[in-house]
Amino acid sequence: MSTIKNRLKILRTDEGITQEKLAKIINEKLNENEKPISKMVISNWENNKHTIKPEKAQQLADYFGVSVGYLLGYSDDPKIYDDEIVMEPEEGLIVVHSRERYDKENQERMFKDFITFFRDNIIFISDDEILSLYSMVQAANLNNATPRGRQFTDLIFSDNDESKQIIDDYSLVFGNEFARNDLEEQIHGYIYDETKSKEKTEKLLKVLQSAYGERDYLD
Repeated sequence: MSTIKNRLKILRTDEGITQEKLAKIINEKLNENEKPISKMVISNWENNKHTIKPEKAQQLADYFGVSVGYLLGYSDDPKIYDDEIVMEPEEGLIVVHSRERYDKENQERMFKDFITFFRDNIIFISDDEILSLYSMVQAANLNNATPRGRQFTDLIFSDNDESKQIIDDYSLVFGNEFARNDLEEQIHGYIYDETKSKEKTEKLLKVLQSAYGERDYLD
């Protein structure tokens, strides 16, 4: 069962409807062969006692006018994306993905990291200069969120002269001289994954407070 806390209760209370009323709304959209849901089912969903099945998650998201990823707590973005897919590859495990949302969030993260670089290194640079530099980076963007980046990635893993030349030309990026060590990479990946949504960030903060005390980690 997913450990991510869904937003169903928040959305329902913001809408000003009871669990019983929500169950009735969902039941009105059932097919003939579907079993009606009860107030208790809604309660179990809200308390994460039962996983919301993909088809029901979609119905709930449609009713509240949000993305399924937002409803289930996977994303802080409530916007509905046409390419969003919801799957249950195994019992109790729900997977939600939208390439459009991923690309948008990735771009936002890249820009934030770009600004953070200048702040961390106390580099005084104007807004116009930052935007100009960032535009240059974007123009040569080779990350996996772009078609060019995906083609580039496929190429560098090929064993031919062209790929070897690319690796030489991009040695600062692909070489080991400035790479994180294995432990740093694991920690970076963990923090990146555990701060993808507000709920996950708050959960990580509680873990830190439990392990290292109640000091102000946001200071």
